[in-house]
Amino acid sequence: LFTGIASESGIELQWITSSEENNDFFELQRSIDAVHYNTIANISGAGTSKVELNYSYMDKSPNFGTNYYRLKQVDFDGAYEVHPDIAVDYYQVPDNLVNPLIAIYPNPYYAGDLMLNLINIEPNTSLLLEVFTINGKSISSQAMLVPENHEVNLTDITGSLAKGIYLVRVITSTNTFTSKLVVN
Repeated sequence: LFTGIASESGIELQWITSSEENNDFFELQRSIDAVHYNTIANISGAGTSKVELNYSYMDKSPNFGTNYYRLKQVDFDGAYEVHPDIAVDYYQVPDNLVNPLIAIYPNPYYAGDLMLNLINIEPNTSLLLEVFTINGKSISSQAMLVPENHEVNLTDITGSLAKGIYLVRVITSTNTFTSKLVVN
């Protein structure tokens, strides 16, 4: 049994084994598309056990929206089994969610051009730029290349935004960056 529950702290993942034989560790993997997974933690197994064991892990930095998780159970001899994935929706937004690797300005936003600075991402890198309401409703989703000057005018992509709190997510082939945007 493998479950996940979203909370203000992140996503609590739990699983139970009825018994274990030759179990070295569990590799916990996360994905945003249920296709490409990255390892987020290795949790030691019990080796050999004939009793039910409970395991848990708190993912403190889940992606905004749907997160897919799967368990890869690895034996001491390197043999492994990948268990079916689970999907957990995460729409909690910490008050201090500001990602230093992407800069949105002005933030809070009132009027004029709303800019996204991608200075820490190489020019011509492929990315997916997404803007969501605080409730997870998609406002915009656009594939693009990072411009040479690293600047993206969000006003051109989103149009006018109503007052509220939004999340801007930038997804590259290797990273996901999310930052909060306040529109006054």
